[in-house]
Amino acid sequence: MKRLSILLIVLLQACAMGPAYQAAPAALHSQALVYMFRGDVQYGGGYATKFYINDTEVVGLYDSGYSWIHLDSGSYKFKAGGSKIELDVEAGKTYYLGMHQETKITGTLRRTWNIFKSYPRDEVFEQLSESRYKKSSSLSGGTKAKSRDFKSTAAVKSAEIRFTHNKTRNPKRPQFGVSFFDKPEICVDGRQNLTVENLNAGNVAIPAGELVSLIVSSREPPLGSAQVWCANTISFIPEVNQAYTVKIKSGLDVNFKKGSIGNCTVEIINDGDNKPVDILARTKPIKYFGSSPNCDPDDIQQPNWVKIAKNKANCSLTTTTKTQFCN
Repeated sequence: MKRLSILLIVLLQACAMGPAYQAAPAALHSQALVYMFRGDVQYGGGYATKFYINDTEVVGLYDSGYSWIHLDSGSYKFKAGGSKIELDVEAGKTYYLGMHQETKITGTLRRTWNIFKSYPRDEVFEQLSESRYKKSSSLSGGTKAKSRDFKSTAAVKSAEIRFTHNKTRNPKRPQFGVSFFDKPEICVDGRQNLTVENLNAGNVAIPAGELVSLIVSSREPPLGSAQVWCANTISFIPEVNQAYTVKIKSGLDVNFKKGSIGNCTVEIINDGDNKPVDILARTKPIKYFGSSPNCDPDDIQQPNWVKIAKNKANCSLTTTTKTQFCN
């Protein structure tokens, strides 16, 4: 089954690829030329990365895919892989915007994150020349995004948030990750931008006055040969100019009669009055980031607000021949 899944992903990517690289036609004297391309993506690689310009989807690219578009001079917001670039494009100039993933392994801790930025031509032309072309839509003909933009720290309607964990930071500390979703109602198009280094650290800016959805996860030290992790997907509505602390608790509690190995909880505290706020525990578990909803939108229509979200820990047991889930 695993080989079949890998083969399916490869075939999907191959079908999405078009002609070999050819230089784009010259832009009009009042326009700029913008190349968009995608490099290697391991996490969620079976899905196309959607490239947005001013919240309009213009193209979806797989590994080694590229596209281009002519734009009038002016200021634009480009977004791909959950990251955003704001550029003032000038007529007669060419820009190269690329998205790929980077992975860092430190001991048992594995971190993967998206990189989306503007590159100089000499740095990426070799990769671009080996890519396959897919036609982009015009800004007027593209699909308008329904997702919200992440606000910068200078945004008027913003709040602040920080994260704490009940475990001490030592060599056996749990792996920690927080991923926000660009589409909070259905929890898709996620961006993982906080890791264990952000525990007990300073505040980061988030949108306020609107729904914010995120998944908070932690991974316990191995239980024998089993890997144990626990995650909560939650939503809440931050108030403007308020600061919040997300308190994460997790731990092992092996109970074979109940078929349980542990659990984790998430609580959000308003730093102003030191009281927990209402949060919405999303009912559909997350699988991976892509175009398939990871949350049930009915949760928003009939919300069940709670003070603490709780979820059961999961584990996987790896042998020399296969990996299987423990529960």
